Amino acid sequence: MPAMNGQPPAVDAERSPYRVKLFNDAVLGAVELSTPAVSLLDTPHAQRLRDLKQLGATSLVFPSASHCRLEHSLGVAATGCAWVDALLSYPRRHGLRDDGGDSLFDTPREAADARSLVQLAGLAHDLGHGPFSHLFDSKVLRRGVYANYSPDAVPALRHEWRSVMMLEDAVDEMGLDVERGVVRAAAEMIDVRRRGGGGGHDGAVPAWMMGLVANDEGAPDADRLDYLSRDSRYLNMPCGVDARRLMATSKVCGGGKVVGWPVKEAFALMDVYHTRYKLHKMAYSHRVTVGIDALLTDALLSADTHLHFTASIDDPSAFLGLDDTILHRLQFATEPALAPARALINRLRRRQLYPLCGELLCTPPTAAPPGEAPAHRRLTAADVAAHQVSGGGVDLRPEDIVVAPAVLSYAMGTVNPVERIPFWEGPAGGGGGDDSLLGPGGVARVSRLVGTGACQEEVVRVYARREGAGVAAAVQTAFQRVVAAWGLGTVTG
Repeated sequence: MPAMNGQPPAVDAERSPYRVKLFNDAVLGAVELSTPAVSLLDTPHAQRLRDLKQLGATSLVFPSASHCRLEHSLGVAATGCAWVDALLSYPRRHGLRDDGGDSLFDTPREAADARSLVQLAGLAHDLGHGPFSHLFDSKVLRRGVYANYSPDAVPALRHEWRSVMMLEDAVDEMGLDVERGVVRAAAEMIDVRRRGGGGGHDGAVPAWMMGLVANDEGAPDADRLDYLSRDSRYLNMPCGVDARRLMATSKVCGGGKVVGWPVKEAFALMDVYHTRYKLHKMAYSHRVTVGIDALLTDALLSADTHLHFTASIDDPSAFLGLDDTILHRLQFATEPALAPARALINRLRRRQLYPLCGELLCTPPTAAPPGEAPAHRRLTAADVAAHQVSGGGVDLRPEDIVVAPAVLSYAMGTVNPVERIPFWEGPAGGGGGDDSLLGPGGVARVSRLVGTGACQEEVVRVYARREGAGVAAAVQTAFQRVVAAWGLGTVTG
């Protein structure tokens, strides 16, 4: 992606420490990557991302959605860099001021350093993903040997923490010429839990830069802008998000602490979250995708009792060898201990998937049975098995049933992210506005619909894990009976 103002920050080429490479991206076109991101790219740590599908099990449902995490990471690096350029050029583009310098940095070299830092963080932000991406964190690790541990107790359960681990290991083991301060700053941009107050790296990095790659306050970031357009492209689903416009209309405000937008862009920003919801609804949480997720989780958990690969989550040298190719390792395994996992992978290859036995659309949390408190009550496989038809010819056990709840939202649960976005309002006929923010509810200046209404829903799907005549039908009947008994709604599918 070229710089938003058509020109990168001016840096003396003879003195520049940056090495630049040009790449051709299927979504963004020609993009430039400079050191230290170029140096990181040429390491096993980054090249490992070629063997991680961006969409995990979704790629086994949508054949064209086979792009890898390296493509996405390059896109995040390019998008983040273009965003810095857009913010640097904001005053000149809007005719506010052109004093021959950059308003956000004291020197062109500082601006160039900012661009390279965002590129490094963007390229490294997904280094910590495991096999089948989010499936590894949310299903395999949470149900395996770490089932009784929280990310607070074991930080390596979070892929953001592991991304920083892999970045630090790449710098150390490959001897990359990257200053420790730059690595620490990139780590804070990748993992929001490492951030303190103010800017990153003890204030050396401006506060407004910290959310460009990973923003936990509701505003868009380079990660989200890239995956929405990239995933939509490969899924062949229309995407109405115009990343270039969102970057071009943003500016640093709030006393230099945040990146904000004019309130008139609320509609365009709402498209970001609606598109995210649509992709989750139609692809990431597709009923077949969820069934494959369950099968793959069972296979990986079974294999882990023999291979113990989840023990590598805090060992960068071992984690380097953990990627989607584990599927082939299990499919052709000859060890008797891996026979159950091999059988499941063979089911996947023959498309003998866990059959869907029904789904229920409800509002979280799922309602409790009559007389019970609703707090945290969730439908379980044991609940479904307990409502099977007595003497129906199939004896259902909880292990025969998969209950797969999925909570879908705009990104922040019951909160609409648009309500959290920093908005400002410019003077009539002007493009700049002042540096003050409208505060919570500022979007109401332009609409009573944007930012209101339901923001979250839950879909509970039930699958039959065990093969055999009549098993799926028995599970379906039991699911319908428990839903009716608990007054949860109507089972479809």
